[in-house]
Amino acid sequence: MKLLKRKNKKLFIISVAAASLLLAGGVGYTLMHKTPGNENTRPGSGQANSPRPVNSVDYSAPSDSDKKAQDAQKDQIIKQQGQNSGTPTNSNLSVSISRASQAGAGQALNIRTIITGLTSGICQVTLTQPGQTTISKSYNISYQATYAACQEADIPASDFPVGSDWTLQIVAKNDSSQSPPASQTVSIKK
Repeated sequence: MKLLKRKNKKLFIISVAAASLLLAGGVGYTLMHKTPGNENTRPGSGQANSPRPVNSVDYSAPSDSDKKAQDAQKDQIIKQQGQNSGTPTNSNLSVSISRASQAGAGQALNIRTIITGLTSGICQVTLTQPGQTTISKSYNISYQATYAACQEADIPASDFPVGSDWTLQIVAKNDSSQSPPASQTVSIKK
């Protein structure tokens, strides 16, 4: 019985000592990090943290040069939007050019596309080359079982005034929106 009481007493003393050490450590940590004047020091480094930067935003009224620059930027945006023929671009619509090539010299340019986001509408195909007349064609969008495409988008080689590299641009659109343009360089052989 005495042996059991002695073990219990030792266990009690060890438990009290451990709890006291934990409590003292917690109090010491709290005092070290919460003492006024120590807010900007990192423990153990002795270096002060860098202060937060001051907000440098100028909230005063814009100057005349700022107003002119803003107006010029607005005019540029309006001009760019006007080139989109009034139909807003929809990022949920897309055109991917899967193939744009000729079977051989003098053959038609075969354009194959995959359109997502539309099941009907038109594909507006534009081919440009500096110094040459722009070639513009429109094709109906044909909906297949799992995708949509520009229907029968073949352009005869005779439509091209010269054989060389042309920039192909395709936009899919309906009455309310249009896709961003898909572009690719194609080489025409006459």
